Amino acid sequence: MLGTMMENMTVDCLLLRKADPKIRGVLYSTAIAIGYCGLFLFSLVGGLMFDSYGPYAPFILIGVLDLVFGSILAILGYFGTISNDLVAI
Repeated sequence: MLGTMMENMTVDCLLLRKADPKIRGVLYSTAIAIGYCGLFLFSLVGGLMFDSYGPYAPFILIGVLDLVFGSILAILGYFGTISNDLVAI
């Protein structure tokens, strides 16, 4: 869930706001297609982990990945690498 939300925010904030209006649709559709490929990959890996290790394994994988992504975002936000450009509004 957190990974999907981060992907949506990245597409909306970084790609659509900064992209040339002539190619915005191409960028958006490409990002969505890559996102769906990621969902397929996670479903495949999760199914294999379910069969090999048990019903809890896919949830542990997603939890660990969410923790890693969240930690990276927190570190980047703390050092000012990423920021919210809507704060000044």
